[in-house]
Amino acid sequence: MRNIFVKEEVNTARQIEFDIAKVLCIILMIFIHCFEQFGCFSDCSSHPLYYVVVIVMDVLFCASVFVGSMGLGMAYSKAQNPEDIIRRGVRLFIAGYALNILRSTIDVVFSSFGITSWNDTLIYIFESDILQFAGLSFILFGFLKKIKCTDLMIFIIALGMSTVGSFVRFIDLGNVHINQLVGLFIGTFDPILEDETACFPLFNWFILVVICYLYAKKLRHCNNTNRFYSMALLPSGVIVGAYMLYAIPNRYGMLSNTLLYFYNFSTYNVLFLISGIIFLTSVYHFALKFISERLIKKIFLTSSNLTPIYFVQWIIIGNMYSIFEYLELESIHLSTIIFIAVCVIVISVLLGNRCPKSIKKIIS
Repeated sequence: MRNIFVKEEVNTARQIEFDIAKVLCIILMIFIHCFEQFGCFSDCSSHPLYYVVVIVMDVLFCASVFVGSMGLGMAYSKAQNPEDIIRRGVRLFIAGYALNILRSTIDVVFSSFGITSWNDTLIYIFESDILQFAGLSFILFGFLKKIKCTDLMIFIIALGMSTVGSFVRFIDLGNVHINQLVGLFIGTFDPILEDETACFPLFNWFILVVICYLYAKKLRHCNNTNRFYSMALLPSGVIVGAYMLYAIPNRYGMLSNTLLYFYNFSTYNVLFLISGIIFLTSVYHFALKFISERLIKKIFLTSSNLTPIYFVQWIIIGNMYSIFEYLELESIHLSTIIFIAVCVIVISVLLGNRCPKSIKKIIS
């Protein structure tokens, strides 16, 4: 291992395995969102596929990879100026709430005409999600860089936040909107929203961004990625596999029947999440040998449009959910949900990749 890493930055080119991870992640994420949102209109929540998609895939191979890619991207981004990082964070934070309004358009219309309750609509509008977390993470990371914190200091701060988040969680403050607001930072819990009260609390999740940032910075000094990934593949796979073998049959921890313990994960769970990221990027690195140049260009395009794609899929899914809820549907088959997911993936990728640069600059 000592011979693989050198003092000079020799691996500064675009890391295609990161792009593959992000593209597959956004596709899987759309699939997961369709299962989550439309599963309540059927009995598929008891189906084994529902658990595999919504819990196992989301926990180990989707949301954590999506968050981790922020740190990976930070290390390889040309925009290293703290002010630029903070400004991007502000844009993402605002974009998160703008998306909440857009994906609740039908609810806003229904509420305006008295068809549905404004209180329910406001809950949707003030919902915390990954964009709000991304915004806060960039703001915090940029601020720490601005006050000249070293990488070690940033890690210690992130570790301290994670430790606090591990103990200060599952807190009900007695008001759904206060729970949502405070849930941006710590793991609150509301009886109305249950495991979606605080999806990505900053105190719990910031450490994953920082570790992935440090990991990617180390990769910049790697003079033999083939050798590194061949060495990293087995141990990271064993760690993830061992966790799955224990957690899945026992419905333990992050892989229990609720996402509550994932969204508000304890510090030690970072080991399993970062191992999943390393395992996947190792697999994708060697998969590159079987991918054509034409496909790689499409991967680059889709990877650079993740936020627009994320916007489109939620606008479709969110408003479809509102319509289904108004119609009081109760008989959607699992095959129908899969069909909807495939359609949403195709539409979201096509529209997201054609997003005007002016809009893309605002929301990402």
